[in-house]
Amino acid sequence: MELTDLVYDDKTEEKFHWYTEPRNAGTGYRYACLLKKLIEFHTKAYGDCTLVPPVLGRDSILKFIESLIRDDAGFRTPQGVLYALEWFGVAFGYQTSGIRWPRCKRMADDYAKRAPS
Repeated sequence: MELTDLVYDDKTEEKFHWYTEPRNAGTGYRYACLLKKLIEFHTKAYGDCTLVPPVLGRDSILKFIESLIRDDAGFRTPQGVLYALEWFGVAFGYQTSGIRWPRCKRMADDYAKRAPS
């Protein structure tokens, strides 16, 4: 079901916020920054987001997660990338195979488990 099908009525703006606002403003900002970093990473590697491989494809997301781990990003950052992609996918109605690809998820989860207690 498309998001527009859910929110289209006389209170469209209010219903749009019900479905798309993160629970915390900081979370929304973090998700936007992570997505921006993903796009910048892809542009630096391939020169343009319109070319193959797709920026939201499995391989592109996996390479980005690998680079975050290699660069010692925060332990929850790779998981945050996957959460951000899922959140934006729901909010704007796009699908990406990388979000649920077990290899991406496993790599992000394993890295998060290495965090000191």
